[in-house]
Amino acid sequence: FWTLAELFDPSQSTTDPATTENAIVASTGTLVGARRTQVLLPNLLGVGVNLSAGSIFYVHNGIWKKVGNNPVDENFGTMQLWPDNYLTIRHPATVTSQTIYTASGEVETGDFKVSLNTRINGNQDNMIALPRPIDVKLRDLGLTSSTSAFIPSTGTLVGNRRDQLLVFNNSSAGLNKSASATYYFHNNIWKKVGALIVDTDYGDDVIKSGQGILIRKYTSTGTNVTWNNPANY
Repeated sequence: FWTLAELFDPSQSTTDPATTENAIVASTGTLVGARRTQVLLPNLLGVGVNLSAGSIFYVHNGIWKKVGNNPVDENFGTMQLWPDNYLTIRHPATVTSQTIYTASGEVETGDFKVSLNTRINGNQDNMIALPRPIDVKLRDLGLTSSTSAFIPSTGTLVGNRRDQLLVFNNSSAGLNKSASATYYFHNNIWKKVGALIVDTDYGDDVIKSGQGILIRKYTSTGTNVTWNNPANY
C-alpha cells in the first residue's frame, strides 16, 4: 500500500493550484475556511449504504493533518491507502483552477481479488478501485462469473434488483455527488437503472482507468465474498 505522504508529498504542495507539484493544494490554516484540497477516505467499517467519509485529511505547514484531530498538528503522512479502495480529492471553491493527479507504478498483470462485505439485514456498500491501467468494460470485470460475487437480479423492478454497481462522473463539478449511472445484472446482460429500453445490454459501458466505483451488495449472509477480477490485457 501507499501512504498519504508517499502518494502526495506534502513538501511539494503549495497554496496556489498553478504551482503545486501534485494534485493537492496546501491549506493556509487549520480552520474550515482556510482549508484547501482535502482527501476523503471511505469508511471501511461502516454499515449500510450512502456512507459518509471515514476520515478527511489536508496539507498544512508541510505535513498531512486530519480534520477533527486533537492535537491539530499531528502528522498523518503515514496513513495507509489500501490498493482496492478509492479516495476522493475534494477542491473547495477557494481552489480556483484544476490540478493534475498523475499515477505511476508497475502494471498488475495477474488476477486481482477484492473482498466484498455483505450484511444480513439490508444492503451494504463497498467502495472499490481497480488497479488497472486501462478502461475495462462491464462484461470484462469478472463480477458475474460467480453469483456469490455479484448476485443477478430476478427482475427489472426495484424490488427485484439484487446487487448493483454505481459509477460516478468525475468530469462534472460538485460535492457529495450522486452516482451518474447504476447497473444491475439480469437475464445474462448488464442493465441500467432508468434506461428507456429496459432490455438494452450495457455490457460495453466502461469503468475508466483509476475510477472509483461502488458495489452495493444485496442482503445476504453477512459474510464476505470474493470477487476475482482478471487482467484482460
